[in-house]
Amino acid sequence: MKNISKIFAVIVASALLLTMIQVRAATGLPAIGEEELTVTYRGTEGDFLVFLVSVNSDSKRKIVNITDENGHELFYQVFYGEQVARKFKIPKGEWQKLTFTIQQQQRNTCSKTFAISTLYVESVKVQEQQ
Repeated sequence: MKNISKIFAVIVASALLLTMIQVRAATGLPAIGEEELTVTYRGTEGDFLVFLVSVNSDSKRKIVNITDENGHELFYQVFYGEQVARKFKIPKGEWQKLTFTIQQQQRNTCSKTFAISTLYVESVKVQEQQ
């Protein structure tokens, strides 16, 4: 009889945990242990690509790393505090892909990757001459 009550308690606890995870996902809250990384491309400023990066988590120490498609490191910095919001200006180059990675203490890494293609628009103006 004691084994049946233990098994029942484990089943109930598991069901409650799964329900909590599903409710968090349905409400748009990050799942338990999920890193909160937001990267937004904001356009260009002169010869720079501009990205806004924000990290919101309970971890006090965060490592932000930006690499190109070959894994070459373009930026690396350690930030402290629960929230990090930073504007990054990356020089225009021959980048085909940029990857933004956040690593937090004793947690998995989270990354966002952007494919980059540069298009040049030719403008032609024709006027009748008198």
